[in-house]
Amino acid sequence: MKHLALSIVAAGLLAGCAGSSNGSSDNRSYEYEYEVNGCKTGRHTFSSQNDYCNGLKDDERNNYCAWSFRKQAYEQSCSGSFESAILEWDETLTSDMM
Repeated sequence: MKHLALSIVAAGLLAGCAGSSNGSSDNRSYEYEYEVNGCKTGRHTFSSQNDYCNGLKDDERNNYCAWSFRKQAYEQSCSGSFESAILEWDETLTSDMM
């Protein structure tokens, strides 16, 4: 069994990344956890990269925290565009102000 863990903790400007592997390449899990200025996503673990990528985009699951760190992780590990309720809200707010 292979276990690939991606664990990222971000606090303000401090970010760390750690990974480990163990056994064969059949089973993988993906994990992340962020904290920025006391706002915590919580620890999330996924059995597939697709679920991991969807988890990164889920604002509610992540307590609306660490948007930029989640976006950066998504762009490094996932395909497609990173869209979330925060991004959609910002675009709406910007268009209303003009």
